[in-house]
Amino acid sequence: MTNPAFALPDSILTPEAYLLMENDNNTGTRHEFVNGLVYAMTGASRDHNRISGRLYVRLSQHLQGTRCEPFQSDMKVKIQRGNDVRFYYPDMQVACEEETDRYYNEHPCLIV
Repeated sequence: MTNPAFALPDSILTPEAYLLMENDNNTGTRHEFVNGLVYAMTGASRDHNRISGRLYVRLSQHLQGTRCEPFQSDMKVKIQRGNDVRFYYPDMQVACEEETDRYYNEHPCLIV
């Protein structure tokens, strides 16, 4: 999740400005968005990648033939409650509803 030590300075953004910045990002650094504040994410360890990779393979096999689809850590999840808007990059998520945005899901049924 987010770490205030990695907050970008003077980064109060609208959700729309964040999405434009993040979706056009060529640096390879991903950022999470918490109600106007943007936080750079740290990298994952080798063991973390092994575990999440194996989980993705198992979920893909398990969900084959269903309407559900697994997504890895490059797909954002949007969480909104009133004016509080957040975008996170979970390690894994499963969506069983048809989502309309290319870059994030709003209704995953599983978040890891």
